[in-house]
Amino acid sequence: MAGIITTEAGDGQISANRRLHRRDHSSRAGVYWADRLARAVITVGGIGTIIVVLLVVLVLLANVVPLFRPSHLTDGPLVALASSKDASQELATNSTATNSTVLAFGSDEYSEILWLVRPDQSIDVYSLSDGTHLQRITPPARLDGTMAVGARVAKIDDLQSSVLLGLEDGSVRPILWTIDVSFASVVDLDREMADAILAQAGAPVVRDQTIFRATSEGLIRKVKFVGAEYLDPIPVHAAPIEKVDWVLKSDSSMMASSQKGTWASSTADELAMGQYERQAGGLGAKPKQSAQVWRSKLVGVR
Repeated sequence: MAGIITTEAGDGQISANRRLHRRDHSSRAGVYWADRLARAVITVGGIGTIIVVLLVVLVLLANVVPLFRPSHLTDGPLVALASSKDASQELATNSTATNSTVLAFGSDEYSEILWLVRPDQSIDVYSLSDGTHLQRITPPARLDGTMAVGARVAKIDDLQSSVLLGLEDGSVRPILWTIDVSFASVVDLDREMADAILAQAGAPVVRDQTIFRATSEGLIRKVKFVGAEYLDPIPVHAAPIEKVDWVLKSDSSMMASSQKGTWASSTADELAMGQYERQAGGLGAKPKQSAQVWRSKLVGVR
């Protein structure tokens, strides 16, 4: 049997069994370099993990540390709003000067356009950078004549907004508008316009009621107040409205588009809540709108 050694000594026979183990202390070159490569990979991976964890900690600190700093406000530049020709004529003939009052105002997401809602239901649009009057939108003739005594703004999305006017005859009227924002390359503009924008070095250029501004990405941003849509008034109260609140949401799909709103209004002795729904008509049809109103008298309130 291999690996067994038998020896004889003296009168007897002594057997000693032992298995011979031979160990090769030398390694092949491939095993040696594989071991060193694995050791290097593990070392680099460990160091990289530590560095990543430290970077995460630094990012967290950078976001948390400002929370412990005192807050402060910086005054922006003052902008004088230019008067439109139509508004100036109306103010000259209106002894009550109601057109100088602002019921609601707002701006677009880039702070390029400022819009003001007046008591006569008109909307004035200005350039927020220098106060240039861009346009004045007045209600249609069939809706004109009733003054607004209150207003509430409801933002639909980044481009669409609305305002609900509380009128002196006790009705409410929604107004919808869109601010169009688009981007274009310099080569897409005519040469004269492109040179005028680039010469301003980031300052806006106003043309055709549109504000053009060069961005840091090399594009030209165009912002324009597209227009306002005056919806039909909704009778609510018999007395002038004192306060009004308004929420409007849009629900669009491939098949249909609708807008649903909820409002609350009050007079001296009455509260009211209402739901408003407007569905876009297909194939050029006129949109359909419906409203439900709930009223409650205020008893014992002066």
